[in-house]
Amino acid sequence: MFTNSTICRRLAKTLWFWVAGLVLVVSGAQAATVTWDGSSSTAWGTGANWSTGSTPGNTDSVVFDEDSTTRFTVDLAGTNRRTAGITFGSSTGTNAFTFTSSGGVVQVDAGGVTNNDTQTQTFSAGFTVRTAHTWNAASGGLTFNNVAFDANLTLSGANTIAINGTLTAGASRSLTNNSSGSVSINTFALGGTLTLAGSGTTNITSLTFAANRTITNNATGALNITGATATGNRRLTIAGTGSGTTTISGVAALNGGGITMNNANASTILSGANTYTGTTIITAGTLVAANNSALGTTAAGTTIASGATLGLQGGVDIGTEALTSVQGTGVGANGAIRNISGDNTVGGTVTYANATTIGSTAGTLTLSGTQTGTNRNLTFAGAGNVNVTGNITTGAGTLTKTGNGTLTLSGANTYTGATAIDGGTLIAGSDAALGTTAGGVTVANAATLAFQGGITIGNEALTVSGAGFGSSGAIRNISGNNTYQGGITFNADSTITSVADTLTLSGALGGTNRSLIFNGAGNTTVSGAISTGTGSLTMSGSGILTLSGANAYTGATTVSSGTLMLSGGADRISNSSTLSVSSGATFDLNGNNETVASISGAGNILLGGATLTSGTTTSTTFSGVISESGAVTKQGTGTLTLSGANSYTGLTTVSEGTLNIQNATALGTSAAGTTVSSGATLALQGGITVADETLTLTGTGAS
Repeated sequence: MFTNSTICRRLAKTLWFWVAGLVLVVSGAQAATVTWDGSSSTAWGTGANWSTGSTPGNTDSVVFDEDSTTRFTVDLAGTNRRTAGITFGSSTGTNAFTFTSSGGVVQVDAGGVTNNDTQTQTFSAGFTVRTAHTWNAASGGLTFNNVAFDANLTLSGANTIAINGTLTAGASRSLTNNSSGSVSINTFALGGTLTLAGSGTTNITSLTFAANRTITNNATGALNITGATATGNRRLTIAGTGSGTTTISGVAALNGGGITMNNANASTILSGANTYTGTTIITAGTLVAANNSALGTTAAGTTIASGATLGLQGGVDIGTEALTSVQGTGVGANGAIRNISGDNTVGGTVTYANATTIGSTAGTLTLSGTQTGTNRNLTFAGAGNVNVTGNITTGAGTLTKTGNGTLTLSGANTYTGATAIDGGTLIAGSDAALGTTAGGVTVANAATLAFQGGITIGNEALTVSGAGFGSSGAIRNISGNNTYQGGITFNADSTITSVADTLTLSGALGGTNRSLIFNGAGNTTVSGAISTGTGSLTMSGSGILTLSGANAYTGATTVSSGTLMLSGGADRISNSSTLSVSSGATFDLNGNNETVASISGAGNILLGGATLTSGTTTSTTFSGVISESGAVTKQGTGTLTLSGANSYTGLTTVSEGTLNIQNATALGTSAAGTTVSSGATLALQGGITVADETLTLTGTGAS
């Protein structure tokens, strides 16, 4: 007979055994680490091939160590094999494992795949990234065939990781590549957004997708895509915040789609002959065109947002591709359009939506299409060169040249804003290169305005300072007979250079006490009046400087080399200006009477039938040669010493002061004689003999 207490004790004992059994069952279900020994066959599904004597469960981690087996081929036998993780043990052997199957795949959870062996392990069977995990090629490489990218994946280690088949992402996935070894993916079938991270370089041979796709590149490592193929008209967007460069080197066959660049911190390089017909959109960062067809066909054009950059490199010509909505200073203020390297050409119309910087870091950028926009200011910057052969029609917008490069303008430009040359050289290669004459031109210190091609710039005001870029001349004639008709104001001592042919300055030249240097092997004609106060004028170089205006500067006139020629009438040089002609240099009156404050030097003076008058209270010596027909007159109370073998044929007049001659022919030929006025003196010195010179004397001589 059972009492209540007996029943209770038996129920309690039964419950204890039930709980204990449950604990044993649960304990037996805990994950284990199982090692392959292949003692029976190559089949994964044969329990005898594993250290536990049974096939690993889904939550077990498996180890493959070549020191524990003689079989290195693992056959899934058409069955999916799931495991928590796979580890390849460290060994000194030379055998590697290969996973094969006629249909099954290896499914790996959070434990991932780690290769501590020095050999490359190969998954010829399919592989599924079932749960987010890491592939660690720590000591040896990892090679996969087809991979189902069903969860986020991290790559690490120093050895090769290769997917030789297709990596298929059915939805948006993250790939973090921190590997320092080679990472390659043969085909990447992208079914959503791909987010990249990490410092390693990722190489994709073929990127395929069937809808608009985005690669969010947050990586610091490079992403290299050989080719991209879309089904239908699809857009590929490169976004993110990483600094890693994305390169698409093969064909981007996106049909009617296009490419969008939207990563402010990085560059995307398109170096393939792309065939897409849609718009290329540069929202942020730099998109580099490194192929003539990098931007696809020219059908839809390219847009460049403020702060973004279209870069060009490698000597490309992108044809008549229209660039629209161009604006801003670009990435790093290096230009919304930027020539990175090589001689590159943009032949399409460029429409500016706001003030814009065009930069050239190196090489030459040619813009052969129309540059247009409503009252848009343009800045050309950089150490490289830019040629604008198309017309600039930007209304009241200004044009500014900065940087050490050369900007050449040769179109029929109609902009009416000011032109500022703040650095480097601006070459005007057409009559309307500087736009209309309304805005005026300013050349800053260490900058140059140059001319070439036989052009005439109208009556545009020009303000100039300094010796020019590289001391090559603030105004510089490169080639051809060129004319600048506008008035020129000098805000500092300045240099005008003519390298070849003739530069004509027909407007007035002014400035407050500014000295001017004219140099070069070419010629310069100044037909406008020079009114630079007490500033001096120096002619150097081997060319000819012709002064034909009624000049009013009062500083010294120095002919250091070459020829200074007068034209257009008497007194082209102020009577207050001293004249110095260096040895080998020439001062040519060219038949125009001239009065200067004094004469000095050892060069040549050509009278050409004119009279040269010199004289102040200053005493000077001229040891050069005065020649040709014409006369010499000495005025002023000072002493003029002539010690050269002069050959001029006209009258010598000593009106005031003393004329000291120290050469037998100092008075030229004896044809016209010499006249000494009352109060003046003719002095002879040095044991000379003056033969057959008629001398007319009046008065008592100089006191």
